[in-house]
Amino acid sequence: MVVLTFHLTTRLAALAESFGGKSRDEAVADAGKALESMRGESDAVIEQSIGMLEELVRKAAVEEGCSQQYMQEILCLGDQIVTLAGTFTYKNLDIAARSLCDVTDGLIHQRRSNLASIQVHVQALRLMAPKSPPLTDEDVDKILSELAKIITFYGITRAADSAATGELEYSAVNDAQ
Repeated sequence: MVVLTFHLTTRLAALAESFGGKSRDEAVADAGKALESMRGESDAVIEQSIGMLEELVRKAAVEEGCSQQYMQEILCLGDQIVTLAGTFTYKNLDIAARSLCDVTDGLIHQRRSNLASIQVHVQALRLMAPKSPPLTDEDVDKILSELAKIITFYGITRAADSAATGELEYSAVNDAQ
């Protein structure tokens, strides 16, 4: 006995198998052009966000402390910078902004506040902003290594590190302080 199986081709399956009006390479190139056309607007938003961070740090310094509300605002602005810096390939700005977010979030989870650590990160963002004068590779490496020391000091696990291991907990090595 022989069994014959017939597969009906639906209209949707036929459309999915046919090629569209653009090749993949053309679509990627067009998307890159469209994204590049938004770079100026993105740079302006990054500059504005850094300015707002600087203002928050100034206010916190006057009040001699960084409240949880300020910390949440810093985290939101930092996240916005991470998104834009990553999208528009500002690698060093992205790393510094991620570090700011890691420190801020870590301090929030540890129920601490350290304005100096946040202030150093905001100053690093200003130095690496798109419209700032370019830094040498040596200067960038030094700045990023100093920011990493702050993360290490507080025993904060970076979000990227914890995402890779599946752990999203913060280690609080210095909780006693």
